[in-house]
Amino acid sequence: MQIDPIYWKVWWQAIAEEYNAKDLLYSVGPDQQECKKWLVDYLPTRDMDGWDNPKIHLYGGWYGYPLIDMLLQKYNRIHSIINIDMDQKAIDLCRRYTHAKELNKKVDYKCQSVIDPIDMSEDVRIVINTSSEHMPDLPEIIKNKNYKDKCIFMLQSNNMEYVEDHINCVSSEQEFIDKSGLSDILYSGTHQMNNGYERYMVIGRR
Repeated sequence: MQIDPIYWKVWWQAIAEEYNAKDLLYSVGPDQQECKKWLVDYLPTRDMDGWDNPKIHLYGGWYGYPLIDMLLQKYNRIHSIINIDMDQKAIDLCRRYTHAKELNKKVDYKCQSVIDPIDMSEDVRIVINTSSEHMPDLPEIIKNKNYKDKCIFMLQSNNMEYVEDHINCVSSEQEFIDKSGLSDILYSGTHQMNNGYERYMVIGRR
């Protein structure tokens, strides 16, 4: 697997500042790449062709990359992506990636809980959450946010209950659909992970 040279450059400084090297490598490892590619393959590009300035909220996006790179490679007309994560060190690394890649005009980042109110002054058309196992169900997260009915939610979770900070796993694809609160399901699926566990994805509208 080839790693973007810019990632190596960012990591060199980050590790000197006591970032966990194992976490950095895992963030671009095979499982992460496969699950992110699975989501990006189902990006609703046909819908996006009819939108003005498509904007994306990324919930719990951790370092933001490589998913941000994959999204922009799939659809370069994305107007903006905002990575929202409560981990300050993760957001700081997202900022470093963004500056190193000169993506400041397309990518922003906020250090806050996704449960808290978010600036909704812009019409966000896609919300992505590949970390649903780390937070409450979607209806709880968005109850204080006025996403339009046309907004598409792309969600992933897993059944890896043994991980300490996985507070909200699901045991099946159907359970994930039910907990998502989405009424118009555009896609759902199950991905068998290399570690023997399953990852689930649900895409739809409220």
